[in-house]
Amino acid sequence: MLGYFLLTQRLLPLLRQGAPARVVNVASELAGELDLDDVEFRRRRYRGIAAYSQSKQANRMWTWALARRLEGSGVTANAMHPGGVNTPLFRKGGGLMGLAGAAYAKAMGKTPEAGADTVVWLAASPEVEGVSGRFFIDRREVACRFRETRGEEALWTLCQGMIRAPTA
Repeated sequence: MLGYFLLTQRLLPLLRQGAPARVVNVASELAGELDLDDVEFRRRRYRGIAAYSQSKQANRMWTWALARRLEGSGVTANAMHPGGVNTPLFRKGGGLMGLAGAAYAKAMGKTPEAGADTVVWLAASPEVEGVSGRFFIDRREVACRFRETRGEEALWTLCQGMIRAPTA
């Protein structure tokens, strides 16, 4: 999530200058468990699936906060879920969940090209020109949980603080 935040912050002047432009964030349907008071799992027991879910909720929420900041600029921001894609992601996770995820991805997962279809469509299609602050699966807009301005703004503030270099 911080990578999305920092890269986009650095690119925003160029995106605004080159408008119309688009920001497309890859999120997931497997989003949730975001605890803004414990994003680094200092109080909670770390679980890989919880960290993944938390980061994907943050991706969505941050996209909505970004879309609000970009209104009227000619730059749009949307999030999408690529679906289950047959990649090595789960094979590296280990454990029972990793094995189950790897088996599912191998048997049922999309090709990487099919998984990238909605990303490319959101980045380039005239059909979604000017559309911002939305969540898509398979080129369809889907209602999204985690839409709450106060939480989105708290996440934005947290990210700003986390990317600042510590003072010596």
